Amino acid sequence: MSRVLHTFLVYIFKICMSISGGQSQAYKCPAKDGQYEDSRQCDKYWECVEGEAKPKLCPDGLVFDPLIRKRNKCDQPFNVECGDRTELQLHNRKDHAPGETDSLPMKI
Repeated sequence: MSRVLHTFLVYIFKICMSISGGQSQAYKCPAKDGQYEDSRQCDKYWECVEGEAKPKLCPDGLVFDPLIRKRNKCDQPFNVECGDRTELQLHNRKDHAPGETDSLPMKI
């Protein structure tokens, strides 16, 4: 029994490590630290510090604009050209209308 449990725990550990490691390795940071757009999701960006990428999301209703020079690069969708980055995060709203649902990923 303990061998089965040990094998199961090792398997779960490997899955967790591949998932957590996969997020930061999914984006290769350029040499310069900064915030960089995701290739598919318009409200997602990557924060690169010393070569390590961390995924970030703009607040609900905002999208990432790589052309903004300020630290906060999230802006209203009508001000940003998302191009091929058509996916969006799920809304965190609690006030859904009856029958309204979110799907992942949403499209612009």
